Amino acid sequence: MSVSAQQWKGEDTNGYVGFLVAMVKKTTMMALLWLRNYQTRRQLAALPEYLYEDIGLNKEQVKEELNRHFWQ
Repeated sequence: MSVSAQQWKGEDTNGYVGFLVAMVKKTTMMALLWLRNYQTRRQLAALPEYLYEDIGLNKEQVKEELNRHFWQ
């Protein structure tokens, strides 16, 4: 998304507000995605090994997933 000089100076109030709203939405969506990543990895960590095959993963894949950062 490109922001014109007029929008940054506040001359185009509707455009600037629209830009801010879009940025807040994008930031919120990213935060929710990161929270979901964190939660699902914690659930995966609590899963017994004998169930890995049921979800289509092996022990090494689970280990790799659990070692990823929440933003990945």
